[in-house]
Formats: sequence, C-alpha cells, structure tokens
Amino acid sequence: MYAVALKSNQKQEEILNLLQTWLSGVKNGVTDKIVSCYSKNAALWGSITHRLRCDEQGIRNYFNEFISSEKHNLEVSFREIDIKEIAGLPVVSGVYVFTWLDDDGKKMAMPARYTFVLNNRNGKWKIEDHHSSLLPS
Repeated sequence: MYAVALKSNQKQEEILNLLQTWLSGVKNGVTDKIVSCYSKNAALWGSITHRLRCDEQGIRNYFNEFISSEKHNLEVSFREIDIKEIAGLPVVSGVYVFTWLDDDGKKMAMPARYTFVLNNRNGKWKIEDHHSSLLPS
C-alpha cells in the first residue's frame, strides 16, 4: 500500500529515489551507500539496538552490525509506505520486512515499522531522523 500526499511530483520522485538508494544499499551490503542517505547529524533508532545513533560514524557502525555475515541473501522490501508533509518536511512511515538465510539455510524474517523524517540539504533529500522498531508478534 502506497499513499503519497506531497505538493510536487518532482519532490515525490526525489524522495522515492532516496528510499530506493537506501534499499539498494541494505540489499547489497554497501554501508557507504546507506550512510550517504543520512545527513551528517541524523538520528537513528534502529530495530536491533538499545542506543540512539546521532552521527555518521554511529549510523555506519549500526549498519555494519546489522548487515553481518550471518545474514546471507539479505533482502528488504517496503510493505506499507505513507509519505506526507508535516511542518514542511516529508515524513515517510510504514512497514518494511527484512529477510535473509541464516547459516543453516533457514529463511528468517524481521518485519518492522519505520518512520523517516527527511530534509533537503543543498538540493538533495537526506534522512534527518529514522526510527525503526520490530512489529509485535
């Protein structure tokens, strides 16, 4: 399910491109690509951490940990996506699902809800705040 409520089609496309870059970075295990989607002082509450990450190195460390060698064929897909403008900033919320094969070949799935708050920095959309939490079972 996709719901988009932004004023400009160009803005929508640019935001969807940012999300696609983030997805591609996660799927391909390219931490630099993922980190490039965040502003320098972005905040990240990741799904598998007990700490708030508030800088580029913290975000890099989180994703290096998340994209571990124990997750073979890591995939991520947006299952629900809602994009709206709040106080002039795009806010993207929904559900994404991470899937992978563990060392024994067993398929694992981790559905989580997420919220991204975005900001345009020097003509490029960046993630300013990212909150993710596992869905209750």
